[in-house]
Amino acid sequence: MSKVYFSAVLAGLLLTGISTQADPIAAKITIGNKTSDGYIVMRKDDLITFRQIGMSSGAISYPVDAIKEIYFPIKVNGDSIKQMQENRMYEELAATLELALKPYMEYSDLPTNLAQYQGVLMELYYKVQDYEKTMLYASGLVKDDRNKELQRKAIVFQGLALLGAGRMDEAEALFGEQGWTEELPDDAPAEDLYITAKFLKMKQDYVKAIETASKIIAFHSQDSNWMIPAELLCAEIYMDMAKAKSNADFLDSATEVIREISLLYKDSDEASVAANLKLKVDAMREELED
Repeated sequence: MSKVYFSAVLAGLLLTGISTQADPIAAKITIGNKTSDGYIVMRKDDLITFRQIGMSSGAISYPVDAIKEIYFPIKVNGDSIKQMQENRMYEELAATLELALKPYMEYSDLPTNLAQYQGVLMELYYKVQDYEKTMLYASGLVKDDRNKELQRKAIVFQGLALLGAGRMDEAEALFGEQGWTEELPDDAPAEDLYITAKFLKMKQDYVKAIETASKIIAFHSQDSNWMIPAELLCAEIYMDMAKAKSNADFLDSATEVIREISLLYKDSDEASVAANLKLKVDAMREELED
């Protein structure tokens, strides 16, 4: 079975109510205080042609600037998505969601209910280290201020993706805007501490990086979204310090962190990453002891 066909089959299982690009798209459009139920016939430049259900006057074209929101009646099979996540089928899940949302993507620059799915795609592509697509979805969400929490998360992932892609000049400019290049207080949000620690690590300021990452472990231990990545980051920083200073003692610290991750988070993505780090630590130790 081809990958495209496989994704198409999964798309049908994960999302219902989806349209094909050739079909008019079922939607509710809100203009001002009025919401109308019907079908989007087409979009041409800055005009959207919409046919309202129950109206005999035919389709009407609206300028996109007049549209307050578009709601697409998409239903999600949460169990199927959860199962794919548990099986770590991240690339397949991202490709499937992207394929399912393809008919709607020409409206992604408008305020729609697609933002939640775009947020999932942003995180999935970061997980599989596709930083360009991470930034693609993050940049769209950054412009949408209807959900401040999601907008904030998109800024964070935009910064992480820039770091991952090695685009340091752009990252430093964004970090300066967000205050991520400065020393943060203990009660700073976990994501701010994490991304600042990542930045300091890449700038080879290892002492400040480990101090910043340690604040997440000390003050945000209940936030598993950032606590576990922070522990992995500490192990990576210790490894960098061992290499920079040719000191195997830092490898002992890295090994201890890796051991804790392997024990506490068995059968997790982080445990798999930790296992790979352990192999690198062992190789580094042999080099330093030679």
